[in-house]
Amino acid sequence: EQQGGCGKEVDWLSEEFLLGALGVGPLNEFGLWAEGGESDGRCMAPMAALINHSCTPTCSQQLAGGRVCFYALRDVAVGEEITFSYIDLSLAQDERQQLIFQSWHFRCRCLRCLGSDPSAVAAFDAEHLCICGGLLVSKKEGSPTSSADCSCNAPELQLQEIE
Repeated sequence: EQQGGCGKEVDWLSEEFLLGALGVGPLNEFGLWAEGGESDGRCMAPMAALINHSCTPTCSQQLAGGRVCFYALRDVAVGEEITFSYIDLSLAQDERQQLIFQSWHFRCRCLRCLGSDPSAVAAFDAEHLCICGGLLVSKKEGSPTSSADCSCNAPELQLQEIE
């Protein structure tokens, strides 16, 4: 047994602890994906799991070298919430809302979902949205024009390297 939160003794191998840890897993795990988009497993990244979702996020995430890394998509102001997208942004609004509610049990209220600033969403998409629904830090000359040409990993919105 070791000290847990609030000075409480925690038996890390107890049935209670393990069931609790497994219960929060699906809401806080990150997918591991092989080339071609095949699921290759799941990983827990507790600090990264604290970052909330937005369909117009401030950053993109990538799993690399056993770490979850985040890359700013734009300048982020001091005190501004850091967000990333949990889903494929090319989905229609009703599909995004349904997937988010079924998977994470909340309703997204971002600019894209509320429709409150279409020009900001269009500018975001022009700069960052890949043809596959994944995110690029910045589009460059020769960005993919079809899903077959894309090297993003849309299921987990992997970052495409920029030269």
